Amino acid sequence: MALNIHNVTAINRHLNNELSMSHVYLALYSFFMNEQYAFQGFARFFKHMSYKSSDNAMDILNYQNLRGGDVSISNIPMPIFVILNNNISPLFQAIYYILNLELYNYNTLLVNHNISRDTGLKTFQDKFLKKQLKLHNKLRLLLRQLDRVGNNGIGLTLMDDDMYDRY
Repeated sequence: MALNIHNVTAINRHLNNELSMSHVYLALYSFFMNEQYAFQGFARFFKHMSYKSSDNAMDILNYQNLRGGDVSISNIPMPIFVILNNNISPLFQAIYYILNLELYNYNTLLVNHNISRDTGLKTFQDKFLKKQLKLHNKLRLLLRQLDRVGNNGIGLTLMDDDMYDRY
């Protein structure tokens, strides 16, 4: 069954959101690999997340083609995030930033999921909604841990080492 124009548009929006998130994660990877910050563990996490977002985008693109929809990839905006010098860890600020972007993506997907009458599309979107919820939990836990360890010191170094081992 072919997709209607509303579903094609919703799928393309989701595709472009994933590509945009991949771009943001890649920028954060570069930022935290820089010798000024040198958080290699968190940089690896951001790189890993960039790959996951790219993989998600490829799954969405393939689904759109499978269902006969037209894939439309829009310009990906340059990531804009500003690290403030306000005694809050740059890592905390970055994780908070991406959590908010991921929440926006989740809410956009959820709205499209709820208004769609296409059960095949809803089933496809279910896996992304579940992934998003798990990611939100992971990011919130990271924020809580970063809040506990503070802006510098051995706790932050140990946390970065742990992230390096995990990713």
